[in-house]
Amino acid sequence: MTRILRACVVSILFIACPSSRNATVVADGASFISAILINERFEGKGIALENEWLKAHYPGHTVVSRGLNINKRVPYDVITITIPDETQNKVYFDISKFFGKI
Repeated sequence: MTRILRACVVSILFIACPSSRNATVVADGASFISAILINERFEGKGIALENEWLKAHYPGHTVVSRGLNINKRVPYDVITITIPDETQNKVYFDISKFFGKI
């Protein structure tokens, strides 16, 4: 009986543990949740890293627009691009590390 009680308690703790329920988010830049974190302290270098990331992941792309968005108090650059097959994509960059730092 004691073993069954222990097993139940351990099972409940495992199920209730937040880390067992959280999914891993892939940073692919497709949304605010999966935004690419730009780990740079200065704006000029941060923007250069955004451009490098876009060149590496979307060769031959063209920038259509670039804009600042705030989501849950976090600043993001949202860049709309056209890729060679004429598809438009929005790419989200978390710029909280360098936003406003020249």
